[in-house]
Amino acid sequence: MLNATWPFAKLSADGDSLRLDVKLFGRYEFAPGDVVAIKRHSRIPVLCWGIQIEHCIPDYPARLIFWTLRNPDSLLAKIGRAGFKPSGNARPISEERGFAIRWQAIVVLFVIWNLLMFLDFHARPEKVPQFGLPTLLAVAVLLGATVATIRIPAFRELVLKPGRRFGEIRPLLSLLLVVSSALFAGVLLINILRITR
Repeated sequence: MLNATWPFAKLSADGDSLRLDVKLFGRYEFAPGDVVAIKRHSRIPVLCWGIQIEHCIPDYPARLIFWTLRNPDSLLAKIGRAGFKPSGNARPISEERGFAIRWQAIVVLFVIWNLLMFLDFHARPEKVPQFGLPTLLAVAVLLGATVATIRIPAFRELVLKPGRRFGEIRPLLSLLLVVSSALFAGVLLINILRITR
């Protein structure tokens, strides 16, 4: 699932394509034949409404929602005036298939992370978090697993459930890449400053 809104996302359309540019997550581009429907999506009028793109591209997240502060009907009308007409006749991608990542991969990462964090936070007699080498290793494992899933097809096969596609988890991996990179840089800086004192 991918939810996006301005200023982190930009929706544009013309007669040949509908484009959703999402910072950090990439671009999702649709031809009219790729889109089954574009419809209003609302949870709380005005505060929580937007448009949902029902598509038939298996490498994209099954559920794409662009949230907006303006009335979704006016946005739908603008897309129509731009000339984009959904013409997909295939069934939209089902979003009822569950999470695409194997539970075993999540458990292994969870155990490694918690073991290393335990060493750093609870194995010290003063019980003061140090963000030392074990924490740096925990973040490095998360960053490494994220990069390996993005870049190495054989590793990706270990992470994904059979029959699932990389595009389904690409937004999650993009977010994990940014977060784990920032955490790694921060913890590394803390350790460098500690050593140079």
